[in-house]
Amino acid sequence: ESNSIVAAGAVVTPGTVVAAGQYWAGNPAKMVRKVSEEELQLMASNSLETLELARMHAYECDKDLEQLTKDEEAYEDATTRDPEYFQPSPDGQKDEGDVLGQGSPGLIFDSVLTNPEEGLKFNQKKKAAQKE
Repeated sequence: ESNSIVAAGAVVTPGTVVAAGQYWAGNPAKMVRKVSEEELQLMASNSLETLELARMHAYECDKDLEQLTKDEEAYEDATTRDPEYFQPSPDGQKDEGDVLGQGSPGLIFDSVLTNPEEGLKFNQKKKAAQKE
């Protein structure tokens, strides 16, 4: 029933009904105690947090290799670029320092396009990760 808790690893035998407001644990599962109102509120908030984390996880898992590569390059660029140096412009906006339509100088001059061996290393890592 709703508003009940079954502990992790508890084995609820077939035909057993866990009544509302009860906490069950063990093997086989038995009622341990009543669930407090505070625990019910905590359970509801934890469920919402878990749902949000699941959505973020699904979004990240849905990315293809191209998007993962872009994300990795953007992360590396953001962590290594000096704040005094050219900063990338938001998507869709042309930057003053635009070089041949490629954006401001920065990571673009040190990418897998200009260093193909880095691209090969990245692909090898990706293949090794898929085999595991």
